[in-house]
Amino acid sequence: MTIRILSLQPTLTVARVAKRIDMLQRIGCKFESMGFERNLSTGRLPNCPVESLGPVEHARYVSRVFKMTCVVPKVRAAVGRNDLVYAFNPDMALLALIAGAGLRKPIVLEVGDIREVQVDSGLQGLVFRRIDRVLTGACRLLVLTAEGYNNYYQDWLGVTTPRMVIENKLDAPYGAAVRADSPCGRTAAPLNGRPLRIGWFGLLRDEWSLSVLDALTRARPKRYSVLLAGEPHYPLDEKKVQSTVAGNPAFEFRGPYLHPDSLSALYADIDVVMAGKPPTIPDAWSRTNRLYDACLFAKPLIVRAGSGDASLVQQHDIGAVVQAEDVAAAAAEIGVVEAEQWESWRANAAALPPEVHTITNEADELQAALAALVAGTKRSRDKRAAKAPG
Repeated sequence: MTIRILSLQPTLTVARVAKRIDMLQRIGCKFESMGFERNLSTGRLPNCPVESLGPVEHARYVSRVFKMTCVVPKVRAAVGRNDLVYAFNPDMALLALIAGAGLRKPIVLEVGDIREVQVDSGLQGLVFRRIDRVLTGACRLLVLTAEGYNNYYQDWLGVTTPRMVIENKLDAPYGAAVRADSPCGRTAAPLNGRPLRIGWFGLLRDEWSLSVLDALTRARPKRYSVLLAGEPHYPLDEKKVQSTVAGNPAFEFRGPYLHPDSLSALYADIDVVMAGKPPTIPDAWSRTNRLYDACLFAKPLIVRAGSGDASLVQQHDIGAVVQAEDVAAAAAEIGVVEAEQWESWRANAAALPPEVHTITNEADELQAALAALVAGTKRSRDKRAAKAPG
């Protein structure tokens, strides 16, 4: 049975969304996609029919609510011609519920992030959690991108909606192609006296990581250099990134890139990956995309103790787990690691099994869950039709 799926996404060009759609289309699902346009250079369009719901601006929530209201008729028509709705993020699940009222189409919610406001201890957090509880209770399946997110939905909200975890690993065909090509990063020679090059890629939103890399290269300019690629993103101010790069000759900034198209070139130019996600809730519940990228390309990582990445890095011995919170102390902690240790971590990363960083059987498991939802909806519809008079 071919499952017809409407993808609703807050932004049309999100690499995770495109990857999920590709994953399910390869095993027979049929997609159409609707989403809003934002001023982002990274990401890519899904490989399916795409319809824009218009432009929105970051953090303009009142304007966004108005625009979502305006597109309800268009979305309702799309809900009606598909078997189910796959909503990326809670606001799109809310749009699906409103637009699909009475159509009895199952809604799947994939959760890419949990925001600080959702775990806030004040009134704002309480309101958001109550909305989340109602919203997720109306969905038929939750797809979580991190095992740690179960802490929020099970322990904080107590929702009983079925859940499954599909981490932000790399697509199977892409991972296989990289492993087959054996890029230079997987067989890199020791440093041989040259500076160790640290890469920090993606949405650059962590000021701690930027400050540590700046302090490290200023203290040891002949031993370390930094390659940045991606886009500065709230809460890290773009001017802060620009001023740091301009004032530190050890920094190179290449700007936006495409994921995963640009990864091979980027990872071939570095030795180590910075993944300094904070060890605080909700960040500590999830892992960075850079963790999976680094594992595929056999690059050691720099992570923070208590972060979502730390447990995997420690388990496989593939990088430095920084204990210090203070910027200068953290830089000093990284600076004493010898070249031989980095090479040992690199060798461990190169030996990782593919399932650590690449999608394996998750696609079949998700397709089976979606097929069960569609079949269950059809059975309910048939029962109602049989009971109808006449």
